[in-house]
Amino acid sequence: MCKLIGKLIRKLISYIKSHIICQFLLVFSITIIGISIFFQLYLKNQYYNYLTEKQYLMEIAVLDNAKNNLEFTLKEYINIGAEMATAEEICQCADAYKMDKSGRNQLDLQSELTSRTRNSNNLAAIAIFDKNGLVFQYDTYRTSVDSLWSEDNNNILIQQFNNMQEKIESGIVPRYLVGTEPVIHPGKQKQELFHLYFPMIGSSRNINEVDMVLCLSYKTDIMNQFVNSLHATDLNYLHGYITDDKGIIICHRDNQYIGMDEYSYLSKSQMTSLSKKMDNIGWKLNIAFDGQQAMQYVDEIYGNGMRVYYGMIILLIGLICLLLNYIIRPIWRIHTAMQRIASTQEKEKIEILGTHEVWQLAINYNEMVDALDVKQQEIELQHERMLESIERQHQAEWEALGTQINGHFICNTLNTINYEAMEGGNYQVSILIKKLSNILRYCFEQKEKSVYFYQEFAWIEQYLYLMKSRLEDVFDYHVEIDDSVGNFPCCKLILQPFVENAIIHGFEGVQMGGWLEVKGEKNGECVKIVIQDNGCGIDAERADIISKIIQGQDVDNLKVGIGIRNVYSRMKLYYGDKLKIEMDTKEGEGTKFVFWLPFPNGRTYQRSLNKIK
Repeated sequence: MCKLIGKLIRKLISYIKSHIICQFLLVFSITIIGISIFFQLYLKNQYYNYLTEKQYLMEIAVLDNAKNNLEFTLKEYINIGAEMATAEEICQCADAYKMDKSGRNQLDLQSELTSRTRNSNNLAAIAIFDKNGLVFQYDTYRTSVDSLWSEDNNNILIQQFNNMQEKIESGIVPRYLVGTEPVIHPGKQKQELFHLYFPMIGSSRNINEVDMVLCLSYKTDIMNQFVNSLHATDLNYLHGYITDDKGIIICHRDNQYIGMDEYSYLSKSQMTSLSKKMDNIGWKLNIAFDGQQAMQYVDEIYGNGMRVYYGMIILLIGLICLLLNYIIRPIWRIHTAMQRIASTQEKEKIEILGTHEVWQLAINYNEMVDALDVKQQEIELQHERMLESIERQHQAEWEALGTQINGHFICNTLNTINYEAMEGGNYQVSILIKKLSNILRYCFEQKEKSVYFYQEFAWIEQYLYLMKSRLEDVFDYHVEIDDSVGNFPCCKLILQPFVENAIIHGFEGVQMGGWLEVKGEKNGECVKIVIQDNGCGIDAERADIISKIIQGQDVDNLKVGIGIRNVYSRMKLYYGDKLKIEMDTKEGEGTKFVFWLPFPNGRTYQRSLNKIK
């Protein structure tokens, strides 16, 4: 799948490179889209900064307004509670009911409480309690089975009574308390409450002699108005909430956050907040700003705008395509004619259909075709002459070498020494001399560049035998060639430099345990040759130079890989462009060369093959 995708990408890149319209549209599209993206990011950033700045001012205004409204309303609630707690009639009725909980006393106390709170629509319940807990309660949800205060939460009243006593003894004013427990009315699960506690002193009692406390439980509707006001619009990045004096959230649009401390709430969503404190009860009004949701809001606005913008860009690109197609239509005609010439190898001239600048290119092309015909004939003649000159030069070099060293004399002399060794009984020396004689004879007498693989492998085997005899236990070797490739023609002495490097450089410093293998086998239409050793490998710098040489690249370092460079040049001339050589080496782990040799069909091969036949 990855190969298919890579192939398609390469085809697409090739198509773009070969079509000027595609290149122009690509550059135009990238430029326009790049500008639009930059412009979008700039505007988004500016709009976000503007939004946060204006939002900050709005939050201050909302908090100030909500603070004033809530403090005014709470002041009324506090005044009602203070008036009831200091009313002598209520205190007397509460004392009477505490002493005798008869129906008459209950009606009198309830009547007094109701008359004082008849205009308070947000009052949910009234309770009177002492140090032992609940004494009397009046619930506005009279149809409810469950009352607000019961044995389950009586400990809250006891704790608040103790708190009130501590506040009175400490002389802290104002002398009332604010509480949030219980938060929900048990008879109406969706109704949230808060509670105001006042010491019942009547009009004549000493403040230090308080034995009962009045609790007024109010609905949080006035607070919910502040919280819900921020969610009346689409600005879902603003969240209003109220915290008590301990930083606990007591009012929020989402009930799951009620009871959570403010720090955890802000950290969870990575929000920032602005707060205003209500002086009369110590609670804080808060507006949290969610920067992530604000950015999403900005992204949505600009996403809609960019879709329209990109639609206009696509329309503009379509119009430009039509215009460019009309302008460069003559170029397509010239391109088609040139492709036809390339496919048929015939220099067909282009038909001229116009006189403007583009058609002048076609006229110049026709003139170039005529000039190329003449030039090609001259180059071919010059090339033939150059090849003949190179061949004569090589022949002269071989003949000059023959005049300097008489190969037959050396070989015959070695044979004479061989007979002497045999007569003396030194058969090991005789074998070495015989193999050396064969190696020299192969070099001197085989003047042709083409031999057969069985000859090349036989020469390599004798060469390795001599090197093994000289180096003894340093290395062992194995030479193997399939019969199917033995008569396959090859370039002479192509393996020797690689084998020599494996012994000289690969086993440098090795005392024993070296191993060298040379194998030849048929692989499809090619001969696969493997030369592999377990020596010290090739260092990175030298490996990089050799890798460039076997890939046909020019290298500046003429002191490295001279033999390999010369062999590669001969093999390239012999086998052509289908020649492939691979190298795998790691320092300390050995080196491996793999040759993929196609059936040669170049001029060098044809001339050499005729000679060895």
